[in-house]
Amino acid sequence: MKKELTVQVDAEVIEQATAHAEARGVSIDELVSRYLATLAPDEPDTKSNDKLPPITRRLAECLKDTNAERFTGHPDKEGRVDADLKEEYYRYLEKKHR
Repeated sequence: MKKELTVQVDAEVIEQATAHAEARGVSIDELVSRYLATLAPDEPDTKSNDKLPPITRRLAECLKDTNAERFTGHPDKEGRVDADLKEEYYRYLEKKHR
């Protein structure tokens, strides 16, 4: 069920939002609906991710069931860490940030 929502927004913000929506091929209504949906997740998250901002939480969910945890040095589900990849990753970061 859809309901109407009336908000007052600065004209400049409306212009920016209109341009943003047009660039993505959606209406302002759809743009606002998508944004508001990120504020209220469909299901309560009981994991540690529940304290993350909505967008970060969604990105973290994309990494679920991948080897990303092992690459960054965090243990996988069985508690294993791929030490070689961890060391390689740390060397990469040290070189990058010098």
